[in-house]
Parts: sequence; structure tokens; C-alpha cells
Amino acid sequence: MFSIPLLSELRLLRVPLALLLAVGAVPAGSAYAQQIDPPRTYTLATTVGGVFTVTPLVPVLARNSQSGNLCSPGACYTGSVTARGNSGWQLQVKLVPTPLEFTVAFVRTTVPASVQAVNSGTQTWLNSTTWLTVASSTSSSAGADIGVMFNARRGTAASGVLPTGAQLTQAVMYRVVSFP
Repeated sequence: MFSIPLLSELRLLRVPLALLLAVGAVPAGSAYAQQIDPPRTYTLATTVGGVFTVTPLVPVLARNSQSGNLCSPGACYTGSVTARGNSGWQLQVKLVPTPLEFTVAFVRTTVPASVQAVNSGTQTWLNSTTWLTVASSTSSSAGADIGVMFNARRGTAASGVLPTGAQLTQAVMYRVVSFP
């Protein structure tokens, strides 16, 4: 004679119900088979934080032939970076570290960078402690190309020089941060 094990005995044995049903130890219509909970569905959720990047991290800055109040004295240098963010973002710039041989200002013009005489706009002098916002967006961006322009001037120290584009490139640092 065949006997049906008690529920407590099955739990102690840890025998899967499917195996017991397959070998006929527990009839499919039995009370034990009906006590099994239906399959459950679980949803895994994760929160993705802010993802912000700027490329290249060290963009090429080239001296150009522009003249005018915002490029004189010294010289103007232009380049571009690509800012990306999965929400609103700000592109910021600062000096790292503050060079003694030259000073650097971020130039924001009201005319395109291709205009020869850059007289209309503003200069903001950079340092190594304060980030300056140079571009922003209130929405996400897979890649916004941002043109940047700097005016570099000979420093007041005895070793003051007008930098090359490569020297200026090494003195400027960029980051992209969240913009509420």
C-alpha cells in the first residue's frame, strides 16, 4: 500500500512538488498540491544617477588670427568640446593650476568666432578655485558641441610668456554637472 507523506514530512525532505507529482507520490488533485502558491513575478528596479561627460577631456585649443578688444592684448584661442548629460547639465571650466607665466580669460562673444574683430562680448578671468559655467541645457543631450574661446595674456612675472595652444590646453580643465 502506498501512503501520502504529511506536509511537514515533505518540507523536512525538501522534495520539490514537481518531482513528487511526476512520480505520483502526491496526486495532482490532492489538498497538498492545491496549497502551493501560484508563481510570483518580481520586478527589479534600479535608479540611474546623473551621467555627465565632456569629451575630449583635453580639447585642442588653437591660436587664431582674431583681433579686437577681447583678444588684445595677448591672443585668442578657440576649440570645441562635446557635453553629454542624461538630464539638464552645465559645462564648466577653470584653470588647473593657475599658471604664473600667463593669465587666461574665457571669452563670450556676441558675434560668431569666425568674425575677425572680436569687440562685442565679455571676458571672465579664470582661476584654479572657481568653476565658471560656459554653457548649459535644461534637458538631456546625447552630445552638444560647444565652441570655447579663451584670451591668454603674458603674465606679470619675470618669466611671463604668451602661451602656445598646447600650453593653454594643459592649463584649462572642464567638467559637466547637473543643472536643476
